[in-house]
Amino acid sequence: MAMTTPTPDQLPPNPAGMGGPPPGGPGMGGPPPGGPGPDDLMAAEQANAEAKVGQMMHSRPTPSKPYSISAVSRLASEANKAIDSIAGADIPLPEWEAPSGSGKFVDPETKEPLPLPGEVFLPVSVLVEAIKAVDVDGDFQKYGFDPSGLTSDAELKVAASKLRMAGQDKALATALMQPQGGADTQDEGAGMDDERLKGPDEMSEDEKMLSENL
Repeated sequence: MAMTTPTPDQLPPNPAGMGGPPPGGPGMGGPPPGGPGPDDLMAAEQANAEAKVGQMMHSRPTPSKPYSISAVSRLASEANKAIDSIAGADIPLPEWEAPSGSGKFVDPETKEPLPLPGEVFLPVSVLVEAIKAVDVDGDFQKYGFDPSGLTSDAELKVAASKLRMAGQDKALATALMQPQGGADTQDEGAGMDDERLKGPDEMSEDEKMLSENL
């Protein structure tokens, strides 16, 4: 594990008579006075992750006619199975608990159609974006769709079928587990985030926060 740089308050005081700036000051390569500290960076990452979740949740589709609970459940199941298969790792995913009732996904009081649940929409959106990111030659275009456009049971079923096929595509799994650009651009892409599905141990703090908010 990489060692973190101690903050000034964690260092011993500057010995009397030694002169020069105290540890952590400009002469020691430490952060400049007034610069962002670890807590500030962590707060910024958390805010960024929450903003991403908020943007995605805002784009959830709401059908003109209620979804059937069975169609939503099938989409959730196929998305989770595809992610587990493609990622090659056990990624913690939220589970949608289907409500009891008449079989329609509606508000229990108003009987109005409810939007696609976040526990379903977010994993589907993340998977679709990951596939799009590695589809340089259009080989996986057949699995693509717009999650925000899933406004009927028929569209949910089509999306579920595409995710089922994507989960069985070994070439797609290989592409998602490799850094973008391949060996020829490995040096050029050093330091850039991999556009692939990652296991819990590989996730950045931002990605972990996004996963925890799913």
